[in-house]
Amino acid sequence: MVTDGKDRVTIDIGAAEHLQANGGRGWLVRLHLRPGQTLALDDASLAESLRHLQPACDQDSVDAHFPFLGVGAKPACHAGAIAEFRLPPTAAAVSVSASLI
Repeated sequence: MVTDGKDRVTIDIGAAEHLQANGGRGWLVRLHLRPGQTLALDDASLAESLRHLQPACDQDSVDAHFPFLGVGAKPACHAGAIAEFRLPPTAAAVSVSASLI
């Protein structure tokens, strides 16, 4: 992942030729954002899976918070949102660009 220090993010994933016969590998990408930020993906086909998970501040969530719970896990109370999206399985290299808003 590379940022320009302002509002652009690029995620590059290398090719996986050894997985070509199996259809490649898919990814779930989770980016922890600053409070008030959102992510806008440049690729409209990927944007369909994009969701912003807002912090959970109820007592059950605070007691059970752990940063790496996985798919759909919300960030801690008072943190920024988590932008979560899926990259479909492929053996080819993938590059995803997005804007932080």
